[in-house]
Amino acid sequence: MNSSTKYFAMLIFLCAAAAYTTFLTQARERENVPARESFDQFPEQLGTWKLYNSQTLDQRVLGLLAPDDYISRTYINAEGRPVFLFIAYYLSQRSGKTLHSPQNCLPGAGWEIIQRGNLSLPDNARINDFTIAKENDRMITYYWYQGRGRVEANEYWDKIYGVQDAVFKNRTDAALVRVMVDSSDKPGVEEASRQAALDFINQLRPELVRFIPN
Repeated sequence: MNSSTKYFAMLIFLCAAAAYTTFLTQARERENVPARESFDQFPEQLGTWKLYNSQTLDQRVLGLLAPDDYISRTYINAEGRPVFLFIAYYLSQRSGKTLHSPQNCLPGAGWEIIQRGNLSLPDNARINDFTIAKENDRMITYYWYQGRGRVEANEYWDKIYGVQDAVFKNRTDAALVRVMVDSSDKPGVEEASRQAALDFINQLRPELVRFIPN
């Protein structure tokens, strides 16, 4: 299949997905979302990482994102290195609410994406791996979409799976999970930051199922 054929096939699929989403929104069915714990119950310690502080979104950002539940925290390890965790959870995406891509939100906040890629975790789940910069600040950013038993890096495939699960599971609940860590282009610093962030992610992921149902 050549690139043009693939493009048009994807376009048709996305149009069909949009039509299904519109239909399902108008149907206003009650979704079959499993019980979950509120982020108020999220652990204050993950392995060697301990809660340092919690942040509250300002009203403008909260109104823009409109999550049903969210968490924004800083954790530190034994060396005092911080990581920044943000998760926005949506019970349903049928009525206009939807996951917001960091690829749109970060540049809107003044960050420049200077490197982008993805990373395969030990269980073969793939997540996004970005480096962003603003003035003298530099951050490594890992993020992914999670919900209904899926972990997905690609936002377009996440939307396609969302339509599929809306039809066959009567569910569109999902979350954006983002982990950020300060970095530098000095030798050795970036690699240490990456290793710290990935260690945090390894401690984080087993806990998420309590708050983001499979």
